[in-house]
Amino acid sequence: MHGPAPRLAGDTFVLTPLTPADIPDLVKACTETEAVSSLNVPQPYTRADAEAHVRSAQTGAGGYFWAIRESDAAPLMGMVKLGFVVLPGSPTASAPTPLPGGESADIGGIYLLPAYRGRGVATRATRLVAQWAFERGFESLHWECLASNTSSIAVAQRLGFTFYREGISSSQYAHHQNKAARWARMARGELQ
Repeated sequence: MHGPAPRLAGDTFVLTPLTPADIPDLVKACTETEAVSSLNVPQPYTRADAEAHVRSAQTGAGGYFWAIRESDAAPLMGMVKLGFVVLPGSPTASAPTPLPGGESADIGGIYLLPAYRGRGVATRATRLVAQWAFERGFESLHWECLASNTSSIAVAQRLGFTFYREGISSSQYAHHQNKAARWARMARGELQ
């Protein structure tokens, strides 16, 4: 466990940890039509799912979950996740569970509510997370999205990710299983 995600400041937004106050907006975000088709979350997505998500985000279990907001006190605009086992250089970095491919992390769960789309916020927020990850010692970042998720593919390409494989989604949720997915990676120094 790592604790909650650190606050990161963008140009017109901030990334903050998810809080219990975000639960209603999280349910709204994860039940919106585009989210249902693209996010790797349970469906139907319930308040109990949102509560569990916030609890996980507050402990940092499995990585960091950020809320994208216009300011610290503003409501949820969207979210982004950086999934990892341990932070490079931390006392637990020599734990017996190695990260796949070395010091690597997965970026995912990128989503904006409809009112905030088309402004480049998803790209800029994800770039901020990627930059933070590389500054903390991660050597590579990985990306998986459904092949039909053209918005996610476009964000990954704008950031400098290289798509290298297509196959069946690794999602554990029925609505994504057996769907075509794409995988990309980016090494330190490739962020655009």
